Amino acid sequence: MDAVDRLWGQDDEHPSVTAISDTRRRPSRAAAECPNPIDLSHFGVYTAAMNRIEQQIQARIETFVEELSDLVKRAALDSVSQALAGTNAVAARRGGRRSKTNGAKVAKTDGRRRPGPRGPKRSPEALAKLQAALLEEIQLNPGQRMEEIGKSLGVATKDLDLLIKKLIAGKRIKKRGKTRATTYFAA
Repeated sequence: MDAVDRLWGQDDEHPSVTAISDTRRRPSRAAAECPNPIDLSHFGVYTAAMNRIEQQIQARIETFVEELSDLVKRAALDSVSQALAGTNAVAARRGGRRSKTNGAKVAKTDGRRRPGPRGPKRSPEALAKLQAALLEEIQLNPGQRMEEIGKSLGVATKDLDLLIKKLIAGKRIKKRGKTRATTYFAA
């Protein structure tokens, strides 16, 4: 029995192996005679080429890391110098809006824009007078909403908000409902 027959189960002593092996395609005799299809003489050249490629990849990675580290250092120095100078050029460079305060702290707001400058601060006497009128309106017409109370007094609802909160805290009035459906009653 030759090498090809041994590889493909052509054995007279074991007919079951022969039956199974006949269903497979049998390689040519030239291919079967070559015990190892990979020529190991070129294996050293292959690994040398792979080592050279790996070295080139590693060199490019190191160059990239150096450039990236330089960029990070420059950005850190820019932000520190900007912070010390009090300017907001970093936000402008990144596409953000420039601050009108040039780095100074600004009081936080509730997010609502006010159309113009605020009016003068109300005096305590004016607040007390308006609070008394508000309490009287709620006692005369219980169950009204804030808009209705403001309309009857001729005052904007935002001007009544603080006064209503003070009356509720002082337990002089009660409220029912939520948001715009809130109604007010004398306590």
